[in-house]
Amino acid sequence: MFDDTNWSDWTYALAVRAVTGDDIDLRALSRAQWFLFDPSSVDRPGGNDEVGYQALDIQYYGATINHRAIGDFEGGVDQLDAVTGDLLAGARGAADVSSLARLRDKVAALESFLGDTGRDFRTWARQLDSGGTDLSGTAAGVIQVRLARYAGQLELWWDRLKVGPTLLLSTAVENARTDLDAFRVGMVTAWQNEASAGLRGRIRAAVDAETAAIHDYLVSAGLVAGTPAYTLDKSDPTKQPNLVVTPTMIQDYHDRSRARILSVLAGYPKGDLRQPETWARINQSVSDAVSASLNDLDAAAPRYIEPLHGSYTTLGIGLKPLGSTARPAAGPPPGPSASDNAGSPPPGSPPPGGPGRIAGLRGPGVDALGQAARPGTGTAWLPWQRVDERPVRAAEPDRAEFLQVTRQRGLGDPDPAVSQPVGELILRAHRSLLQDAGDLGLPGGLGGRAHLAHAGLAGSAGRPGGAG
Repeated sequence: MFDDTNWSDWTYALAVRAVTGDDIDLRALSRAQWFLFDPSSVDRPGGNDEVGYQALDIQYYGATINHRAIGDFEGGVDQLDAVTGDLLAGARGAADVSSLARLRDKVAALESFLGDTGRDFRTWARQLDSGGTDLSGTAAGVIQVRLARYAGQLELWWDRLKVGPTLLLSTAVENARTDLDAFRVGMVTAWQNEASAGLRGRIRAAVDAETAAIHDYLVSAGLVAGTPAYTLDKSDPTKQPNLVVTPTMIQDYHDRSRARILSVLAGYPKGDLRQPETWARINQSVSDAVSASLNDLDAAAPRYIEPLHGSYTTLGIGLKPLGSTARPAAGPPPGPSASDNAGSPPPGSPPPGGPGRIAGLRGPGVDALGQAARPGTGTAWLPWQRVDERPVRAAEPDRAEFLQVTRQRGLGDPDPAVSQPVGELILRAHRSLLQDAGDLGLPGGLGGRAHLAHAGLAGSAGRPGGAG
């Protein structure tokens, strides 16, 4: 999910999706059309839209409130509350701080075993070879050769566990854990600051405020029946006592009232209420109610995602096959010659005790190495030599086989047994880290309804305006 490393482009939603797999974009949800204006509602006889003005049996404009969009935004906030709650506890989706800590400890234990045991074998081999006596053909000579081979293999694996010349794999895991923890704390803190400031209810409050502003404007202009400021009926000839009303008088009254209404509606501070551009501005005002909070959230994302990308990328490089890709020549391993009374194995043969077994050695990690060094097909093979030695012969069929650590293998089990093959031991702890280098692991419905109460105009409850 790190295709874009221009960190200034990263938002809170992108960072959360990259790390946890949760796709919740409050910015997109905040751009909804909160009021749905219908141009066909203008001058509609008998119209009765949720937000509109009616007078003289005509609806002058009408709009409805997008209750679903309000509910979707509030549902998104609720979902992020759950996501950040899990992050605060240390685990959400592919982000699991404790599993990285366990992986670090297991890798460190493996590094210690390979280093310490390799040094011990090397010391014993040198001690046997230090007496100045030719050990060829003797049991001591066989032991000395095999100890040297075992030492070389352990040294090779220890060296290949490193991510770089000076960076141990356990250190790379710890760096990833530290940066994931910083991401967790920083992103949760940013969210809690905005949530506690009332982010969830701000859209609903802004819709209510816009509706109330329109209502108050029409009341102050004297267009809302049933309010003290209402003036349209003062010139209604049918309301005048002892007056003979003619059709012309009624038509004149209607014409004067319509002109007055149109003038008031056109003079609304955000624009003519009969025009769609005005409702676009009103909708933008509602969205602006949450924009500052969303900007603060987005500002936190690059601060924490950039270092996490770096440490995850480095760790991804370190999670690689330990063995070489060269396979041995086909054919059965050569056996010892009949004249070899000491049973000395031919050069490059695996240790005695069965294919891939390290006979006579016990202890943490030894069985794992023995299981890992067994012949087969389709896996990586390692020659028995020191890290700093060049190969002196081609790969042979009797050389020990090391299970390949593939990045397709999962890290699901956070507590692998030490007795498992080394490849298993290294890999089983954190599944998301096996994706492409730098990929944090990628992988909600929004719900709820809103209901707004509006002051009735002209005696009509549930809509902003009307005149009798």
